[in-house]
Amino acid sequence: MVTAGIYLTVRSNFLFELAPFTKDIMLYVGLATTLFAAFMALRQNDIKKVLAYSTVSQLGLMFVALGFGAYTVALFHVTTHAFFKALLFLGSGSVIHGMHEEQDIRKMGGLAKLMPVTHFTFLIGTMAISGIPLLSGFFSKDEIMAQALHHNTFVYVVLVIAVTMTAIYMFRLYFLTFHGAFRGGEALKSKVHESGLSMTLPLILLAVLSIFGGLLNLPGLFFKGAAHWFDHYLSHSTFGLSEVQNLHLDFNTSIGLMLFASAVAIGVMIWAYLNYAKKGALAKEDAALSGWERLSAQKLYIDEIYHAVFVRPLLAFSDFIGKVVDIQMLRNGIYALADGILYSANLTRKWQTGFLSSYLFWMIFGLITFIAYYILKLSVWH
Repeated sequence: MVTAGIYLTVRSNFLFELAPFTKDIMLYVGLATTLFAAFMALRQNDIKKVLAYSTVSQLGLMFVALGFGAYTVALFHVTTHAFFKALLFLGSGSVIHGMHEEQDIRKMGGLAKLMPVTHFTFLIGTMAISGIPLLSGFFSKDEIMAQALHHNTFVYVVLVIAVTMTAIYMFRLYFLTFHGAFRGGEALKSKVHESGLSMTLPLILLAVLSIFGGLLNLPGLFFKGAAHWFDHYLSHSTFGLSEVQNLHLDFNTSIGLMLFASAVAIGVMIWAYLNYAKKGALAKEDAALSGWERLSAQKLYIDEIYHAVFVRPLLAFSDFIGKVVDIQMLRNGIYALADGILYSANLTRKWQTGFLSSYLFWMIFGLITFIAYYILKLSVWH
């Protein structure tokens, strides 16, 4: 459901091509969405909340591509995102099931040995969404980054920040969940178990798709024969292929983009490993957070701002209406309206006599009145 808007926009591409201002709105709303949602995910400690904000951030990334008119590129990322995000969400469900409904990553740790299949598949999903080279997310995200560099350098710089934060919060989630010492207590540790085949088999299948999903739309730099197959498949009904062909990026620029994206993803993975696995850094308690960490944990206080700007005034207004208008005006007005309808019904129902002669009389009377009015109107005109 959350990606239905992307699909519908792609299907309606011919309309959006006629509305460039609307595309600009999509571009910058998507840019703000991918940046702010990624920032909010940095210090979330609920395993599902991290993935939820990650989905919002990835949707923003897709809308950036739509804002550039790269419809097939956006749909390509929708497809790869379906593989690795479904893997991550089902993987988090497997973790929660194995942890007996515990979702706080501050109470996890060391699950790699206790849940090996979930751990391995979750690692693949984390690497795919972070843009580790040759996995599905690397190819689709690189297409969007290339579009940004081609159209707007500022947008490209912001996207670099957003995708870097994506790698940071995902590897933070991975290492805090599966590495280090178990932090949930011995009683819970004794109950932790790997999920059954009904849960791990879908993880394995999605892990395979997360690895090889990029084959759907390989870049033309090295794969001439199978280049942009996904774009060609959709080109008969979208403008996305022309956007790909119009990217005048030379060989060195394309190589540079790939190397830079690879360096960022691998660099963040190494940093997260050293920080969380080697040094054993832990997620802070809420009371210990300050500065940007508190802003991230509190989701930029957007919920509080929304509550103050919309919820409280609406509740106060509703309370006023309930005390004043509802009792003294609204209720009396509704009763008066009901009485008026009942009175008018008592009058008009007398017209329905049930006699055919009466109905014929009023029908002929109406026809005579209409014809007389029409003749009189013609005589006035002449």
